Formats: sequence, structure tokens, C-alpha cells
Amino acid sequence: MRFGYQLLCATSLIVASINTAQGLQYQVEKTIIEGMSVPGHETVTSMGIDCFNKASGEFPTNCLHKPAFIGLLNERTNIDIPTIPKLNAQELLDASSFPDDPGRVAATFKGGAKGFFLNKEKCEFRPFYQFGLGGKRQFFNNITGGLFCNSHYGVLQFWHAMASRPMPSEKAPIVNDSQVEPYQNTLNKILGWAAFTYKISRDNKATILREEFCPYFTKLKQDSLMKDMALAFVPDEEIDLKSQQQFHCEDLDPPFRVRFIFKQQCNGMFSAANCDPLPDNQQGNRKIQIAALGSLVHMIQDSYSQSHVVRNKYDPLTPARIDCAPVKAYLTYKGQDPDKHGASDVFPLSINPNCSANIIDDPVTATAKVLWYVNHADDKADELITYLKVNVFKSAYTDNSLAPNASAGDNFKL
Repeated sequence: MRFGYQLLCATSLIVASINTAQGLQYQVEKTIIEGMSVPGHETVTSMGIDCFNKASGEFPTNCLHKPAFIGLLNERTNIDIPTIPKLNAQELLDASSFPDDPGRVAATFKGGAKGFFLNKEKCEFRPFYQFGLGGKRQFFNNITGGLFCNSHYGVLQFWHAMASRPMPSEKAPIVNDSQVEPYQNTLNKILGWAAFTYKISRDNKATILREEFCPYFTKLKQDSLMKDMALAFVPDEEIDLKSQQQFHCEDLDPPFRVRFIFKQQCNGMFSAANCDPLPDNQQGNRKIQIAALGSLVHMIQDSYSQSHVVRNKYDPLTPARIDCAPVKAYLTYKGQDPDKHGASDVFPLSINPNCSANIIDDPVTATAKVLWYVNHADDKADELITYLKVNVFKSAYTDNSLAPNASAGDNFKL
């Protein structure tokens, strides 16, 4: 679920174009790994970094209408984040695609073969799914089926600002594909993930990262903001799941820790099973902090894709278009046509003129403001969440119970 941008400034009609750039970026819709690409999230992240740096400590505003660096920033550009010493732009640009590739497949595997195997079929057939052998089993009803499957098709779709598949429950131990997630639940997961990734990005002593996985998320379920997000990682005990599907909560030595979410580096040719985790040291945990920050800006940027979030009326002539409008509905990848979905995630992109006047920020400005919140020495998690509620994920409804439940979206159905 890559969100590609070519930003057209609505007032000046100046296109900030990016020439072909080197990079490996996994594209789920086409199940390939691109060796030469025009990165999407990297483009917006680069422009957000530039705006944040030029603000010189002030709160960034209206980034699209200010002079911008043309091209992609790289390791020569520093980002002043005290909790991530010597952070450079290239590191954050790379991390901005983490939710698309949580096993770091594209970064660790130098060929394109694995792209054939990283697709929805892998998430439904194991073992020997590619040969049509073995029983069919869905691996996106629970995170133990893998972060890749769940972030794209399952219970972690909020990583992409999309509605997730509902968790199994006591009444429905096997999720019925007709089940849909209510609007408020999706919003809660998005805000919970934002708060969590913000805290991880500032966890330079690895205090949270080293906490035991299940006790940590079990505790978060007592927090009204974090509960729905935490349930995706540790379902309630009454949920009828087999013990082997909850192996991360068993009495293991050493136990699963929170850093598990961000630590994988998977080098296997045909799967993400062969992983060499990032070491639990200063260097390894610094990379995890950067991945968490990249995940946060990725989710925010994805919320402007029309195949992820409904903000305005869909125009088939401009499927890749940014509207800075309140959120009318959250979509889910289940039931979407991959080509229709991808058409809203790629170049070219236009920006509705409302982005220059609306209370809803554009994705570049939102990225710059996230960096501003993370930059501060004091904890600004509450302020960040308030900002996201009002200026990014603002609801189009006075009462969210009146909002539609998740769907594939009429314009993206198979």
C-alpha cells in the first residue's frame, strides 16, 4: 500500500517533481520489488523534513506554499531530534516505508525473487502455498500470522490509516469476511498507534522496547486511548484462539519484548521466516526508534490516499489526489481491486485548493509538525494526539456513531 506523491502546489501551479531515484520499495499491489523507483512516502517525508528544518524551531505551517528543496534529501541533511542523535534525512526516508515492509525484505534482499512470494496468496496458503499444496488458512486474523500479512490484509491495517479486519471474538472465533469495523474503532486504533510510535521514537533508553510484550499491551488495554490498538497485539482472554496462535504470550525464555514489532531483518529468499533481529544495543534500538517515527509519518501520509480514506467526492479522472477535508469513512483492503487501489497511491498527484485554507493540514505540513512534536525535550504526546484529531483525522460527523462502517469503497471494489 504505497502512497506515491507528485506534489502540485495549488496556488502557484509549480510542480515539485522528483526524478528517477535509486531505491528498493515493495509494492503490494503488483507483488514486485522495484529496483528503480520514484519513491512516494520518501518524497513527502523529504519535503516535510525540509520544511521542519527551515522553520528553525518554530511550529511549521503551510509547507506546500514555501520554497522547497527540489529532489530527495539524503544523509548530508541532519534532523534535530534529541532522542535520536545524528539522525539524517536518508534514515527517515528509508523508515517511512517500514509499514509496507515490516520485515525489511526490500532493504536486506538484493534481488527481486522474493517479491513473487510476498503477496496475498502467501497470507492464505501455508505451507507450499505457491504450489497449491497444503490446506488453506488465513494468516491475517492474528499478529502471529506475521506483521506483513496483518499490516496489509489483517488486524494491523491501521498502520496504513485503513480499517482493520475485526479481531476474532468469543461469539465469532473465526472472523466472517462480511464483518466490518466501526468508524470509531478505526480512529481509536490510528490515534493509539500514533501515541505508541511517538513514545517509541523518543525511547532512547529502550525502557519501553525492553518491556515484556504481552504484559505491556495488556496494561495498555486499560487506557481508553490505547485499548483498541493494544487489542490487535494481545486479544482479550475470552477470545477463542488456539494457544499456538498466541505463542508470543507464552512463558518463554527469553520472553517476547515490545521491540519485536520493529526489530526484524528477514533475509530468506522465499519467506520472512529467516530473520536476523536488530541487536538490543544502542545502534539496534536507534534503528527501531527511527522505524517507529517512520511508521507514524507513513500512517499520516497514507490517510490522504483516496483508496485508504474517504475525505471528499472521488473523481475517477484524478484518482491520485489530495483533499484536505475531514474524514468521511475509512476503507479496508478486503474486497478492493488492487489496480484501483494502486491508482490512488501513485503519480501524478494533484492537490485540492482547499489545502491552502482548510483546517486540515496537507501531508507535507503534517509530517513537518510531527517532527516538531518529537523534537521537543518534554513529552508532547497529548498535544500530538489533539493535533491529529483536529488537523489530520478530524471527523466529518458531530457524532461518530452516525459514520459508516468500513468498506472496500464503491470506487475500489473488485
